[in-house]
Amino acid sequence: MHQTLLELALPSPINPVTATATPCHAGPWTDPAARIGFEIGWDHARLGLVPPAPLAHTRNAISEGWSAGRAVFGTRPAGATRALRQWLGLRLQAWQADAPIDPARLKPQQLAGIEALHCPVTRRALGGNGDDAPTFLRLDARGQFVIGNLLVVSRLAAQAHAGLTAAQVLQRAERMALAHTSTVDGLDAAAWARLATLTSLVQPLPPVQAVRIPLRVLPPAHLSLRNPTQALQAVLTRGLQAPGFARRAASLAEHLPDTGMRHDFNVFVGALAARLLAIPVEADERQVRWAQEDAWADARLQRRWAQFALQLDAARCQTLLAQAAGWRAATPGRARRMTQAPGAGSTSIRPQISTMTSHRLAAAPITSSTRPSVC
Repeated sequence: MHQTLLELALPSPINPVTATATPCHAGPWTDPAARIGFEIGWDHARLGLVPPAPLAHTRNAISEGWSAGRAVFGTRPAGATRALRQWLGLRLQAWQADAPIDPARLKPQQLAGIEALHCPVTRRALGGNGDDAPTFLRLDARGQFVIGNLLVVSRLAAQAHAGLTAAQVLQRAERMALAHTSTVDGLDAAAWARLATLTSLVQPLPPVQAVRIPLRVLPPAHLSLRNPTQALQAVLTRGLQAPGFARRAASLAEHLPDTGMRHDFNVFVGALAARLLAIPVEADERQVRWAQEDAWADARLQRRWAQFALQLDAARCQTLLAQAAGWRAATPGRARRMTQAPGAGSTSIRPQISTMTSHRLAAAPITSSTRPSVC
């Protein structure tokens, strides 16, 4: 006797915590992609949600799974948490992009852990249903929908990205800067530069190209960084304002193989310090982070970094990162250092390097004492 659709779609036990239960059978859908679509439709019904109209009202795997689920669960009121809604929406997005998510590798709790209040590209507050609506962006369009490749951005930033590679985004940012164009696809030149940085972080790049991209966004902790020089760049940028950085920087310099590299490292440190000295003492955590990112818009600082970083191979980068593994990034409270003797009463955000020294190092000419080598 032929089984009915309801009998084919009997559910497996539901875990109310992880909400990853899917039907034991996927109805008439035997293609793997269609089977996943059926499961997504089933979970919509189980959580009391309705798939997007074009999918719910045409015959496809999503609508079949939703119909089968409604036959089992009925028209229950929606009780899904925000994290579950995001998880289900992202699974649907991945299915439509022909890059289905394995629910065992991406959990609702992980998505909840990377939520953001502001778009890292536009820097505007996220919310609503317009251009600033929060959405998940797959930074490397060729990569998988895994937590290390996902970022919460505005809808405007996600639409502008549209699957571009890091090189393509960087090229667009550079063309805008040269042509003095105000906006392209709703983003200004600074926003395109930040999008180029974010895209480059998760894509393996030749060292020469990775070093060339300014660190216009500090990488969120959950991203899987693929370029060691960018990881080191982020550690140094965050750590320069933390108390005790001069001692730590000196310790890192001791692991460099020759005098020329140590000189170039110290010149870079001075250039970065000169930019960070201007951060106001009253800046909150977000303002400090944005100021650190904006420091990399300075062409001189970028040249100082490139002169040093092009001499590093991957092994040397990993050695320096291991040495800096215990560093704690500066926060507004811990970044304030006494610039006078203890008790003098003056507090301001200062790295442990004097103003005179930082400006002297920042203005020092780039020497050719060492010939850059590339890993």
